Amino acid sequence: MSPGRAPEGTGGSARGDAASRIAAEWSERTHPFRAGKALGPGAGLFGHYAQILPIGRERIVMTADGIGTKIEIAERLGRYDTLGYDLLAMVTDDLAALGAEPCVVSNVLDVSVLDDDIVEQLFRGLHDAAKLAGIAVVGGEIAELGDRMAGHGASMHFAWSATCVGHLPDGWEPIDGSAVLPGNAVLAVRERGFRSNGFSTLRRGLEAAFGARWHEIPCDGGTWGEVLLTPSLVCAPLVVALRTAGVPLTGIVHVTGGGIPSKLGRVLRATGHGATLSHLLPPPAPMQAFVDLVGMSPIDAYNTFHMGPAMLFVLPEADVERAIAQAAEVGHRLEPVGRIDAEPGIRIHTTGGELLELAPSTAWSRT
Repeated sequence: MSPGRAPEGTGGSARGDAASRIAAEWSERTHPFRAGKALGPGAGLFGHYAQILPIGRERIVMTADGIGTKIEIAERLGRYDTLGYDLLAMVTDDLAALGAEPCVVSNVLDVSVLDDDIVEQLFRGLHDAAKLAGIAVVGGEIAELGDRMAGHGASMHFAWSATCVGHLPDGWEPIDGSAVLPGNAVLAVRERGFRSNGFSTLRRGLEAAFGARWHEIPCDGGTWGEVLLTPSLVCAPLVVALRTAGVPLTGIVHVTGGGIPSKLGRVLRATGHGATLSHLLPPPAPMQAFVDLVGMSPIDAYNTFHMGPAMLFVLPEADVERAIAQAAEVGHRLEPVGRIDAEPGIRIHTTGGELLELAPSTAWSRT
């Protein structure tokens, strides 16, 4: 949560919004504790995914997140070495969405009872993801909480979260959407799995359709369990590469909980402009299969899952080819999917041929 501003509600739910308001109100009451001191209220800049804090001449950026109930998929399959990618994607990509370079992470692993093999798998995966992201793991905590932690099966149950710290190098300004202009292009990088969002919805739907052993049901050349455990794409290195090359990004969207309407909405609220996504990437085949299986409406699907892109980039039309070429140099494929409009709201042409028109909400406004 960023000081002085209520975070987005969990999954867009009314209860999540209410809880966020309570947390923000109590947080704001702590601001006088730093009045007149370094990093006092007003010293930081809120970003739509992270918080910027000036310390001396450095502009430090930080954010925190976890991987939620995707952990249950690992418990069902007995495989834990991919979750480190999900954890790093959630925090480094939130930080990179503000245009910052992630540098280090610290993590907290709360467990029921310790299992050395599972811990080994978790941290081996975290190591591999950190190597990919170019960051260091500099600290953490493992706490044994007994029956305060619950999960699937009889193995070690746990919750895993992390805090990521990065910075804005000299010459890099925050990318908060304030420079977005009508006519800007929107590019997308494709996600191959579900990332680490919407897993409560997935588990409920699959259990209703297939029963308690739904993770063993065939799907897309494997099983539903294997498909859902696909590790999240870590996009932060792509952001750093584009910024280092001088590509003039005006907005970056990390598409997580709440989907494109929520997360693109965060970027657009700085100016009040809108967007039309007329060539959106198709969702991964298992994601579309789940939507069809449970009869989820297109509007609900796009408000729950990423439905194709892990990240969206907004930039001047004249720089599109340059961005695509630079992304290819670091092993990523960027694809044009739409443009920014002067008219508020988000218009999504789904891959199923439907037009979703999402009116501006107060959460997207300048105020």
